[in-house]
Amino acid sequence: MPGNLTLEDLKKAVKSGEIDTVVAAGIDMQGRLMGKRFHAQFFIDGGWEETHCCNYLLTVDMEMNTVQGYKSTSWQTGYGDYTLKPDMKTLRRLPWLVLAVLAVFAAFPATAAPATRIVSESLHDNSEVPPPDAAAWSPQALPDNWNISRRGIGGTVWYRFDYRIADPGAAVYAIYLPRVSMNGAVYDATMNIFYKLRHAKLYDAVLATPMTPGDVALGEIGFAVLRGFLYSVAFLLTMWAMGMVGSPLVVLTLPVCVLIGFAFASREFRTVFLDAAIFYFLVSRLLTGTGRATASRSNEGEVHRRGLGSPFWLVLDGLALGAAAVALVGLGQAILGADIIRAEGVSRVRAFYGSPNNLALYLERVLPMLLAVAVFGAGRRRWVSG
Repeated sequence: MPGNLTLEDLKKAVKSGEIDTVVAAGIDMQGRLMGKRFHAQFFIDGGWEETHCCNYLLTVDMEMNTVQGYKSTSWQTGYGDYTLKPDMKTLRRLPWLVLAVLAVFAAFPATAAPATRIVSESLHDNSEVPPPDAAAWSPQALPDNWNISRRGIGGTVWYRFDYRIADPGAAVYAIYLPRVSMNGAVYDATMNIFYKLRHAKLYDAVLATPMTPGDVALGEIGFAVLRGFLYSVAFLLTMWAMGMVGSPLVVLTLPVCVLIGFAFASREFRTVFLDAAIFYFLVSRLLTGTGRATASRSNEGEVHRRGLGSPFWLVLDGLALGAAAVALVGLGQAILGADIIRAEGVSRVRAFYGSPNNLALYLERVLPMLLAVAVFGAGRRRWVSG
């Protein structure tokens, strides 16, 4: 996969001020480019040879939550590092970022050898700059323990390494075809809808048309699926042009990509927008009477007389009971030692959630409400909240 720039081209562009940022990125399980940004000078000084990142970076979901089930990274095995080897053949300018280029990397577990063969050489030289290739380099076994190999010798020792990385082959690129469809569908069902809702105000205009909310949902999901399908077609044509398609039967993967795009577009649309909209609709209808001063014989006392009617307490009671339930499940897990997530010497419970972070987010939102009732409420509810 030839790129637009060589390392020498990049050095010249950095020196002239044309480039100041290098994005080293790989494709994660969601089909996104994930990685890190480098100051361009740092990259050409040594980052182009090797760098590192946390291994969870390639296995998070669309909400950046850690996903379980991977052998390389999980709460059970801990989150370590990947060794990243940028493929300099992929070095190219980024059309969507000014003064930036992209280098696609290959990721290896940092605890394993990131190459099929490593040759190490060393040279005892007190110069401040690396010795030339023609110098008298000698083979060196690693690790080089100076207490054994160089006892009594001071000064500077230079090392150089020669990596030989195996070519993963064309099959590696083929597995990204369904992920490309998922990527297009997910982004159209999340960020694009958010822009239409928040900035373009498109749905405000839809209210003046005969369209129903169901029509809007089906239309958005359908367009997201279409975008994922077009992404898959473009990816497949690119593979064909590069000689990476071995059989015409590869077109049978396109219906599968459509189904994958539909599944993820529906999921993300529901998770990000539909669930929140339904919850808002139900709560707003439930709290229709909120704000009206009511005469009450209940034990809510002053708070109730200020206008918070029974629907408000139904919502608060529901949230409080849910928090109590998941907290009890978490305590049970802690006592029994069941389904505990252990990482870096810390044990954490998660109740019904996939991550302890989700449990903490729920509880920390309910706690201030219960504290307010315990301080300013009256009657039995104040005692229970406390």
